[in-house]
Amino acid sequence: AKFVKDGAVELYYNDSKKLETTSTGTTVTGAIAADSSLIRGAVVQVQAVHLTPSGVITSAGGLSELSTSLRIAFTPKHASSKLKHEFFAPYNIGNSAHLQWAHFYDVTAGAIALGSASAGSRKSTHWGARTSDTDANDFDNLSMMIYQTSGSTTARTYTIWHGTEGTTASFGVSPLSSGSGSTWPLVYTITEIYNP
Repeated sequence: AKFVKDGAVELYYNDSKKLETTSTGTTVTGAIAADSSLIRGAVVQVQAVHLTPSGVITSAGGLSELSTSLRIAFTPKHASSKLKHEFFAPYNIGNSAHLQWAHFYDVTAGAIALGSASAGSRKSTHWGARTSDTDANDFDNLSMMIYQTSGSTTARTYTIWHGTEGTTASFGVSPLSSGSGSTWPLVYTITEIYNP
C-alpha cells in the first residue's frame, strides 16, 4: 500500500496496482468480486413476456384473463423484495364502450394484486379509461405499473385481467386497422428489486 500526503492511496497485489483513490473517486484495475450481499435497490431478476399475437386478442364485458400467453411464472428470491409489474399494449375499441379497467392478477392466489375485482371496487383498478364514443376506430395504448412487496419466496403465476363496459376491445392491432391486422406486441414485465 502507498499513502501519498494530500494525494492518492494506492493498493497493490504482487507489485501490480489494483486500486487508487483520485480527486473524483476511485479507479479499480481488474475485476470486482463480491459475496452474495445485495445493495438496496439492486435489480435481482427480470422476467417478461413479449407477445406478438397471430390474431386479434379481444376482451369484452366483465373482468377476465386477457390471454394465457401473457402469464409469467415468477419465484421471488427475497421475501422483502419489491416486485414491479409493468404492462403495455396497443388496442382499438368501438364507439359503444365507455369504460375499461385492467388489473395484474395473481393466478396462484386467485386474487388481483393489490386490488379487488368486486363490483363497486373499481377504484382499485390498476388502469381505467373512458373512451370517446364518436369514433369507431378509437386507438390508444394501455400502460400500467404497480409495486408490491413479494412477501415470500413462493413460486406464483401472474397474468393480466381486462374488462369493458360495452363493446369489445381489440388488442395487438395497429391504429389504422379498425380492429384487425394484429401487428403490435403486448409486453408484460416483472422486475424484482432488492428491498431489505
